[in-house]
Amino acid sequence: MASPRSNNLERAKWRSKYREKLSEHIRNNLGIPIEPIQVRLITGVDDSYTWKVLLEKTHLFEKHLSKHSIGAYMELCQGVSISFEAVLAVGSLQRKLEESTDTKLSFTAKIQDLQIENTELNNQLNKWRNQVVKESELRRLVEDRASHLKTDN
Repeated sequence: MASPRSNNLERAKWRSKYREKLSEHIRNNLGIPIEPIQVRLITGVDDSYTWKVLLEKTHLFEKHLSKHSIGAYMELCQGVSISFEAVLAVGSLQRKLEESTDTKLSFTAKIQDLQIENTELNNQLNKWRNQVVKESELRRLVEDRASHLKTDN
C-alpha cells in the first residue's frame, strides 16, 4: 500500500495537471489569460469566468479543487468541454464575447444551434406530411371520380 505521503504527491500531481488543463481551456475559449494556480471550480464575484455544467457533473463543482480526490481530478480532466465549460461572468466581459466574431462555439451554443435546426427540420417534416395528406386526398377523389365515370359508361 502506498504511503500517505506518496498519495498526497499523486493527488498534487493530478491537481496541478487539471489546473493547467482548465487554465488552457479558459484561455482558448474565452481569451482570458489565467495562471493555473488561480483556476477555481467555485468562482467568486471577482472572477471573470464561471462554469456552465451539465447536471450530472454539478457535484464536482461543489468543492474546491484542493478538496477533491484523484478520481474526481480524472473525471474533471475527461469532462472539459464535454460535460462543462468556462463561460464569461456577467459584466463587461460578456459584452466582449458578444462582439467577438472569432470565438469558438461552446457546447451550450452548439446545443442551441442544434435545437434551432431540430425545430426547422420538424417544421419541414410537418410541411411534407401535410403535402402527403393533401395529395392522398386528391388521389382518392380522382380515383373515386374515375370509378364513377367507368360505371356511368
